[in-house]
Amino acid sequence: MKDQYIPVSCDFHDELILLANRKETVKIFVFNDKGTLDSLSGVVEDVYTKNGEEFLRVEKNMPIRLDKIITFNGKPGPDYDSLEKMDQDCHECK
Repeated sequence: MKDQYIPVSCDFHDELILLANRKETVKIFVFNDKGTLDSLSGVVEDVYTKNGEEFLRVEKNMPIRLDKIITFNGKPGPDYDSLEKMDQDCHECK
């Protein structure tokens, strides 16, 4: 069963749009489907909405649902609190 999308703040969304418009490189940390911490980096290609959910596409990577981003470029993302919930520490994320 898929978890429900939690809308992200307009400020966070706008910051990602700006990165996409500038084709800037980002480093993002997310939890994958198995609950393992993953990192990816690359140029932001697009921020888009599909079926009421917002996604970020970073070159050569699968789309990332915005509410699942733990950190991007060292800044806390919408899912940052999940680090504590999962009882994980990520010095690289900060």
